[in-house]
Amino acid sequence: MVRMKADLHADKIHSARVIKDGVAKLETRVEQCEEYVNAKNQELHSKIDDIKSKLDSPLSSVVQGCIEGAVKSQLTEDKAEAQEIQCRKTSVIAHGIPESDADSANERNDNDILQIAAMLEELDVSGAKVEQVIRLGK
Repeated sequence: MVRMKADLHADKIHSARVIKDGVAKLETRVEQCEEYVNAKNQELHSKIDDIKSKLDSPLSSVVQGCIEGAVKSQLTEDKAEAQEIQCRKTSVIAHGIPESDADSANERNDNDILQIAAMLEELDVSGAKVEQVIRLGK
């Protein structure tokens, strides 16, 4: 009986030592993990600081200037295109109008203006004013 109690007690002591050793190994592993996480955290902060310094560098302002220039250029092109579209809204193309036999270019141009104005009047277009005539072709 005493022997059984002693064996039971020895088993308990052995189990306690095994648990104690396991806990010590776990504590060591947790410390290693904490060190690893701290090292990675330090690396991350270092990389963030590098990125911040690069964003504040003159190169980023050069890139920003290039982007701003491209945007301004595109806006200028868009405005020019909008103006061109606005000008074309009032343009008319007339086909098959015979050219005047007048000798001077001014007389031929005046004749073209009169013919276009007569056509607009015939179409009953009120308020239309012929400002310029450009003859295409020969």
